[in-house]
Amino acid sequence: SVLEAFKKALHIIRGSYAFALVDSQDPEVIYVAKNKSPLLIGLGEGYNMVCSDAMAMIRETNQYMEIHDQELVIVKADSVEVQDYDGNSRERASYTAELDLSDIGKGTYPYYMLKEIDEQPTVMRKLIQAYTDEAGQVVVDPAIIKAVQDADRIYILAAGTSYHAGFASKKMLEELTDTPVELGISSEWGYGMPLLSKKPLFIFISQSGETADSRQVLVKANEMGIPSLTVTNVPGSTLSREANHTMLLHAGPEIAVASTKAYTAQIAALAFLAKAVGEANGNTKAQAFDLVHELSIVAQSIESTLSEKETIEA
Repeated sequence: SVLEAFKKALHIIRGSYAFALVDSQDPEVIYVAKNKSPLLIGLGEGYNMVCSDAMAMIRETNQYMEIHDQELVIVKADSVEVQDYDGNSRERASYTAELDLSDIGKGTYPYYMLKEIDEQPTVMRKLIQAYTDEAGQVVVDPAIIKAVQDADRIYILAAGTSYHAGFASKKMLEELTDTPVELGISSEWGYGMPLLSKKPLFIFISQSGETADSRQVLVKANEMGIPSLTVTNVPGSTLSREANHTMLLHAGPEIAVASTKAYTAQIAALAFLAKAVGEANGNTKAQAFDLVHELSIVAQSIESTLSEKETIEA
């Protein structure tokens, strides 16, 4: 049968892949399998879908089911069956994505990038709300703070724009946490890690949480027992699931290829981390640093700059 042939092939295939197989003789069934690549099941009433990204399916459904590495899923219009490659059934609960159609529409904007640039002040304020308490004190998960305190060196792993966010945050992290920080480009570390300190902490920065190169490094880190933190915009993403800890950006979907609001959110999130750890350590610079006030000024300054768009437009 097609299913048995697919299972046999999956036992042989190596590397990263995401398959959706349709038998021309039985087109009502989709056979799905993945390894180290994103793939997701979208659940609807009377239909089910397969895609690599939840945002691509949000117009149809906000109910999803994760597929883990080396799992085979039999998808029909009215059922979803998860197995391992030997045919053993696996239980898997669905979840509701915190996405809204208005988040992925352009609204009155001609381009997503313009919309996302204008959303930066709102994102700054969302981050302030997410990482402060009612008294205005910075609040970060105590387990994350302890992970940083236990480390003798922080390694930031990222790619592209996210790497630059880490680079922009390096000095602040070092000064407020009293911990050395090194940066690495994920694609280079995936093929060979440098000599590490005795108690490293890996921080992965990824807007999508699906960056393949970063995931490759995270898999190795987990095998080595290295603690990890993912800073991402997408809850439930691969890097979020597989890291020990997660800090969310609360920036909403970023659809434009060029990163804008996610980049500024990454720097702000790392600032909250640095401030929280520094305060816990009794660092006087961290205690004197009024981060909430400074980010409020940043939000106002962005708004002021954006209000001059017509004046400064080329």
